[in-house]
Amino acid sequence: MKIREINVKNFKSLYDVSFQPGKVNVFIGANGSGKSTILEAIGILSGAMTDRVNNNVLLRKGIRLSASPLYKSKFKTMKREGLTVNLGIQWEEGGEYDYSVHMTTPTDDDIWKYHSESVYQEGNLLWGRSNRSTVQLNNNIGYFMIAETLNGHGCRQMGI
Repeated sequence: MKIREINVKNFKSLYDVSFQPGKVNVFIGANGSGKSTILEAIGILSGAMTDRVNNNVLLRKGIRLSASPLYKSKFKTMKREGLTVNLGIQWEEGGEYDYSVHMTTPTDDDIWKYHSESVYQEGNLLWGRSNRSTVQLNNNIGYFMIAETLNGHGCRQMGI
């Protein structure tokens, strides 16, 4: 699998960042410039794709736990704070894939809620959901976990 691009928007000190990782990646910068935040965003993206995002998952992925409001960017020059933390990854593995997720940070508990999520293959929507979807799925778990928990018939109907 070759990762082509990772996108992070509205997460901590990262307002809108995209980068194309290579085989070896080195992050250099002053203290507080976002080096660890990029790695934390990748950890959250990994959790969002394969499981769920809560304190246990974040700790397993080496992410420093913060109060919910601190996970979202707060730039004084921006007109308003975005409602969600947006993460995405594009990769190649027998085709081109694009996964994106928009999540809201925890409010009552430690669970991040999925606002919307989509997977594209070769530019065609393979699967997607949002709060406006007619079929409501558990908004605490991600696409790949949903695909594993549905029976084969349900997966085929959803294009998974």
